[in-house]
Amino acid sequence: MLRDLDRPLLIVTLVLAAFGILVLYSAGQTDTPTNATGVWSRQLVWLGVGLVAAAVSYSTSFRLLEWAAPWAYGLGLALLLLTVVGFGSGGDGSAASTSSWLTIGGVRLGQPVELAKIATILMLARWFSARREPPASIRAMVPPILIAGAPALL
Repeated sequence: MLRDLDRPLLIVTLVLAAFGILVLYSAGQTDTPTNATGVWSRQLVWLGVGLVAAAVSYSTSFRLLEWAAPWAYGLGLALLLLTVVGFGSGGDGSAASTSSWLTIGGVRLGQPVELAKIATILMLARWFSARREPPASIRAMVPPILIAGAPALL
């Protein structure tokens, strides 16, 4: 399992992540406390969460992802639809006027677009992998365009 890893890609990714955390740490080193003061430690936690998620996804069977793709895609579309019909609320700061966050019962649950992006990629991968040949015409590209277009419209 570990010998199948793309080591150069892994090293470059970890170096870029470390550089990003160092930049955030540097930005928070001021005489006056700002919002950037402790952001590097939160980013370090999220890096750890991301590494665990990457390890889990790497060990997950592709067949499970293929089976789950339509379910995740349908759930993503349903959640996007909920934000459109009135359960959406604005974010913080500059995104306050948008309705991209799913809010139910006064509790902000998150942005369904994040699930929809991953689910759309999985659904497109499933559609293209089921074909023996690449699409030969524009007409053959209609289904993947619809797969990608539905969440984009929502």
